[in-house]
Amino acid sequence: MRRKAVAAALAIGVVLSLLPVYQSQAWWSNGHRLMTTEAIKLIPDPQWRQFFEHYAYFLNETCVWPDSIYKAEDPMEEPRHYYDLEIPPEKRTYRDGVLPQAVHNYTMAMVEALKRGDWFEALALAGRVAHYVEDAHQPYHCTVNYNPMDKHGLADSLVEKHWGELTLDLSAPIEPIDNLTQFAFDIIVDSNRKVARLNATLIGDPNDPSDDREWSDDLRDLISEQASRAIVAVARVWWTAITMAGVEPPDLSQSYSISVDLAAPDRAKTRLLAEATVIDGLEIPLDAEVTWTFGQDSGQARRADVGLYKIRIDSEVLQKYAGQTVTLTVKAAKEGYGTAEASAQIYVEPLEMPTPQPSGPALELKWVALIAIVVVAAVVVILLLRRR
Repeated sequence: MRRKAVAAALAIGVVLSLLPVYQSQAWWSNGHRLMTTEAIKLIPDPQWRQFFEHYAYFLNETCVWPDSIYKAEDPMEEPRHYYDLEIPPEKRTYRDGVLPQAVHNYTMAMVEALKRGDWFEALALAGRVAHYVEDAHQPYHCTVNYNPMDKHGLADSLVEKHWGELTLDLSAPIEPIDNLTQFAFDIIVDSNRKVARLNATLIGDPNDPSDDREWSDDLRDLISEQASRAIVAVARVWWTAITMAGVEPPDLSQSYSISVDLAAPDRAKTRLLAEATVIDGLEIPLDAEVTWTFGQDSGQARRADVGLYKIRIDSEVLQKYAGQTVTLTVKAAKEGYGTAEASAQIYVEPLEMPTPQPSGPALELKWVALIAIVVVAAVVVILLLRRR
């Protein structure tokens, strides 16, 4: 059952959200990945820090799933990425943003996943809550005026584009949080206070096109401050979940094995499409070298996402085996993890032979006969009408 859940999650991940709304695209994907990776280094407990470091590659995927997966599959997702602070409580609706509640809800879900040892779900939720916390530090995610002078997209890009120029201060203590909702709300209040500062450093003089302020010392200082706060806040939220769960991390030596699951149809004719999901010993998706064999033919599977591989076999290969049941075998291999195989039996349906169409004299006779039938039918109808 867990393998099916992993495969489903990864398959959905291949479909990227195409929603055009700027407000929920904070920091771009690599910006989220960079901050999430730094947060791992701040986890106080060495064993838990080692666990998160071991799966940093997977957290680098799950921390962008809120943009790349969840918005596409859940119409309620978008408001989890922002909070329009200026709207008073008595007039608020869900569409005005629920970011503080999202931080609380998904951190608590992470606690439960840790308690039951569901490491895939725990890491998926760790990435998810990291994304929301990082979004809360983008000032334009905390105001109704979220796209002034069409600058929201530019603001989102700044962490990713200028990461090497930022000065990070990660010295704040990593302590558990008493009230997650209030913690996130306080971040939003602080970010909202910086909207005017961001506007002043980013927009410049709207009446002077030459006043280009896409990057400056002031902007570097502001983004450095927000990125630093976001990294520390993510580490604190994770540490809160870990301490609330009260469990030990898994033995990472158990992760060093590999298995592969194959999803394929039982029949194919003109094209065969199959998927292979590769996981480690703790059932976390794992990248590997994945190859396939089909009868006497073989090839390399195409990586679609972390641990997810696509196999496509076209008619030219399939029809070599028309009318036969053939074994499709996939093999996954990774150094230090070993190898694994999975297979499926697939019946190759023969292509239908096209019905030959008459041509030349035969075609002419066909049309002559058809015209004769129509003429006779018309004469009969006329005679019947005259009798009446």
